Amino acid sequence: MTTYATGAEFLVTPEKPSVVGRSDILRPLTPTVRGRSAGDLRSEVDIRHRTLTVALPREIGGDDTGPSPFEYVLGGFAGCLTAVVQLVAREQGVALRDVDVLVTGTIDPHGLRGLRQDHAGFQTITGRVRLSGDIDVHELSDLVTEVERRCPIHTLLTAAGVPPQLRWMVTPV
Repeated sequence: MTTYATGAEFLVTPEKPSVVGRSDILRPLTPTVRGRSAGDLRSEVDIRHRTLTVALPREIGGDDTGPSPFEYVLGGFAGCLTAVVQLVAREQGVALRDVDVLVTGTIDPHGLRGLRQDHAGFQTITGRVRLSGDIDVHELSDLVTEVERRCPIHTLLTAAGVPPQLRWMVTPV
């Protein structure tokens, strides 16, 4: 048994790690980022000990010197899905070799540019999650349900009225 700084106790077994004891003793995660202008339609964002350049693409007036804010949202979503899939699979005892996520978002530029008064955010988010491993259809169903419930960015997008439409695929190994 290992005790982590959060005070939660984890029983680690080769088959399936599980939380032991009260789950309400876990402290909330509180990420903080700082953004500042770094040129015309460009910013630098500090996240922990990293600095990211955020820039709008040329087709909407930016200089395209870095990923756009929209691409960072999609990248964060893909990364979050990948991590939560691995976490849930481990907890459920599902052996995965690889997780590959591809997501695409559609944004109507009219709202962004103030040309219409409607929604300026993502209109749709679609994608596919390809898993490589030994997983049957029932395990996949349980995994997908739990991942969609526990992925913070999936729940955020869904609450914002843009539920991601994902195709889940399995490649047996």
